[in-house]
Amino acid sequence: AEYLERVQFASDAIQSAVEDVNRLYGASLTAQVQAPVSAGSVNKFLPKPGGDPRDDNTGWGQLIVENLDARLPGIGQMTYPLVTTYAYQQYNASGTGFGKDLVKIKRHIEDSSGSPDLKVALTEFNVHTARIFSGLAETLDTPSKATRLGSILAALTENEPDELYIFKFSQTNNFGNEIKKNGVHFVDNYDAPFDVGGVTRAGEVVRLFAKGFVGESDLLSHKTNGSSPTGLMGIASLHSSGEVYFLAANESKEPCRLSLDLSRLGLPAGVMVTSEEVSATSTGEVQSFTLLPPNGVLKIAQPGESVLLVSASAHPSRLVTLSATDDAMVKSGVNADENYGASSNLRAKSDPQNPNARNCSYIKFSLGDVDRSSVDTAILRLHGANEGSGETVTAHVYGLLVDNWNEGSIVWDNAPNLSTSEGPLTAIADNFVEGIGGDAFFLGHFTGAQEGDDLMINVSDFVRNHPDAELSFLITRELRMPDENVDDALRSLRIASKESDLNEGPSLLLAIASAQGDDNTIIDTAGKPATD
Repeated sequence: AEYLERVQFASDAIQSAVEDVNRLYGASLTAQVQAPVSAGSVNKFLPKPGGDPRDDNTGWGQLIVENLDARLPGIGQMTYPLVTTYAYQQYNASGTGFGKDLVKIKRHIEDSSGSPDLKVALTEFNVHTARIFSGLAETLDTPSKATRLGSILAALTENEPDELYIFKFSQTNNFGNEIKKNGVHFVDNYDAPFDVGGVTRAGEVVRLFAKGFVGESDLLSHKTNGSSPTGLMGIASLHSSGEVYFLAANESKEPCRLSLDLSRLGLPAGVMVTSEEVSATSTGEVQSFTLLPPNGVLKIAQPGESVLLVSASAHPSRLVTLSATDDAMVKSGVNADENYGASSNLRAKSDPQNPNARNCSYIKFSLGDVDRSSVDTAILRLHGANEGSGETVTAHVYGLLVDNWNEGSIVWDNAPNLSTSEGPLTAIADNFVEGIGGDAFFLGHFTGAQEGDDLMINVSDFVRNHPDAELSFLITRELRMPDENVDDALRSLRIASKESDLNEGPSLLLAIASAQGDDNTIIDTAGKPATD
């Protein structure tokens, strides 16, 4: 009873204040009040006799829903409900468990209020609580846990919640205590400016999910045949602009082959399809970039313990491939004033103590006559491998606004967005990229394995929003997480430059919107047909 009284008091204060603002300033704000914000999912909705005596007869959720129109004495007639959103928290369940609990909560809301219109939000949720994670070797950067979050997001979305709040943002050392493992980003809690070091694989799953399913879009029904592997969960959406998205979370350790039949969606010929992946060997990179076949059926290999986002564009496209106009690596330490623009290799590597072993790479493209607004999809592609002894290396990719450099003169000391890096590199605060969020924008990762391969990331927003036709990219090997070993002997990304005789140099793949679905054309950086 005391809890209900306080919710009534707070709700009236919030909503009355918003009404006053609207009346005084001609605004049209709408208050959002969420309750009961109960931890324990559906278990806190109905009575639970024998434990906490306060919910022996009425559950916390039931209390709120049954009193949507109840007011404190003397308040008078109000035109708004007690709360606008039913809010709860949940952890430590499978994707299927999350989905089933959401269905039960919606049913209880309708049964208790007679109305299905109340919004539903998960104001905290994750794979595990920090307490459970503390007893596990895994983190949200572990592929199995990142994939579990993908399954949870898929199962929840299929049952249409209104709001989702993943808790929490930072996976960080909590001022001397153990690192909280249920954060989607690594953050330096000790050293100003308290930078974000990197994103976990689970954070990349969130990014892919948001790309395809956040906002106003229609969910598509889909059928899965009986031979689908256990642990595979998928959802599909159709955006109002015409893009189609399919997210698949494969919790099985075994790989599978997806066969996606899009033929009934009426997509036009020449539609470009992109597949992005989070797995043990990929941190949100593009795995395939191809035209939808005439029969509308896509066949995609999906690794075990992975999440895929398949995106089909809304319009026919023609493919334009741009080669780099400039590329060069720069070195710190005693080589900070040396130019390596003619090298056949680019590198992104670091070392905790030796500045001479820190390399970054720059790549530049010219759009020529290509209209940026016509770019439907842009993919940065290069050929790279880990030349260290570890299985993989993860490098950061930034898009830069500063383009006044060239491969014949760039060195570490004059390179854009690099600070001097002479001391130890043992904390996130020691990272050397400057201007992040100002004129340097984090775009994604390149994950290089021992076997060299094409590496690709989606850079569409950066290309479309760039102020001019010159596009510069910076590839670095920085500290992503506290206590990460950045020894270049373990992890060092080697990239084939445009001077390489062995592999194709960096390229920028552009899907240009075309009403006619033109034949694919390869053009060079000057905008003229290439000779090969």
